[in-house]
Amino acid sequence: MTPIDQAAIVARVRSGEHCPIRWARVPWGRVVLHVGEDALAIGGVRQCVTATTAQQLADLLGCTLPTPEIVDTIHAAAVVRLRPCIQAPGPEMASVEAMERHSREVAAQIAGRTGLASTVGKEWVLSSRLSPSVAANYGWPDTRAPNGRMWQTLGHRHGPTHVDYSQTFRPVARACLLDGAPADLHDVLRARGFTILRQPGVPELEA
Repeated sequence: MTPIDQAAIVARVRSGEHCPIRWARVPWGRVVLHVGEDALAIGGVRQCVTATTAQQLADLLGCTLPTPEIVDTIHAAAVVRLRPCIQAPGPEMASVEAMERHSREVAAQIAGRTGLASTVGKEWVLSSRLSPSVAANYGWPDTRAPNGRMWQTLGHRHGPTHVDYSQTFRPVARACLLDGAPADLHDVLRARGFTILRQPGVPELEA
């Protein structure tokens, strides 16, 4: 099993080696979000990342970690609907092999269709409980889940260095529209009561 090299992912995105991001406009009340149609990929493989890496990628790409509500909004707006690509639990979950297998299974479901896709993985999200030792993940909506709605409700069991095949990164741009005017999504989130707008303990990277 080959571990997923998080530093290499950040370095390759910094140098522009990732696949081009196709942006979709997603209405969210008075806001129009700009989000990637798919998870971030390098060499055609959807990359699996830690919360720390997700924050670093967000910094480099002018993006933000989403909130659970934003993840729900993206899923509701998706035109390419997928079922979660779930693998058996085990020590190989954090391997390149599991990441590549997950990416292939997502691609097989997309089957050449275009447009905003969901679900392409779980998300590292913003939460009031984030700390340098606590991250938050969310996603995998699916009527087959035990609760009939979502496999991963808002969870805080993992630290910022956890990675497995399910944790991908969908770009959510900070640049958005508020009532038709350019705005910063962080300002929108502050106005909605969010006080933690990035994964704590991660130094901000410059593009």
